[in-house]
Amino acid sequence: MRKFTFNLEAVRSLREQAETQRKEELAHELLRHAQTQAELRRAHESLADARDQGTRLVARPLSGADLTLQQAFVERLEREAVQAHHGVAVQEQVVERRREALVGASRDRQVLDRLRERRLREHEEEALRREEGVLGEIALAVHRRITAGGGLG
Repeated sequence: MRKFTFNLEAVRSLREQAETQRKEELAHELLRHAQTQAELRRAHESLADARDQGTRLVARPLSGADLTLQQAFVERLEREAVQAHHGVAVQEQVVERRREALVGASRDRQVLDRLRERRLREHEEEALRREEGVLGEIALAVHRRITAGGGLG
């Protein structure tokens, strides 16, 4: 039986590599997404702490400058929280694009995998038909020899 060769193996291999690369890119972006979510949590915690501190400061006499400084600090933390929230939203979009790219790469590879499997089955079926043909010819030759009186030996 001749060896099976898939003519598109190089293309299939490239698509497999592309899929692996898309997986790595998605993993990187998922890690970055977790980092941006952690930044958002820290920003909200800092903001909550600053607001709590501001509430405690109001309980005692403060100058107008101190109150202005505290308010400016809280406003800066609010801006940082908004920026962190925006960063998470942007990163979620990046993750979604990476997921879509991975799905496409997987689909491309699977198409060639299915084609390879189909061609392998066809190759095996053809080899089986050939073997059955050879065995049939041998059986026919033995049968002729026996019926002609020549025997098996």
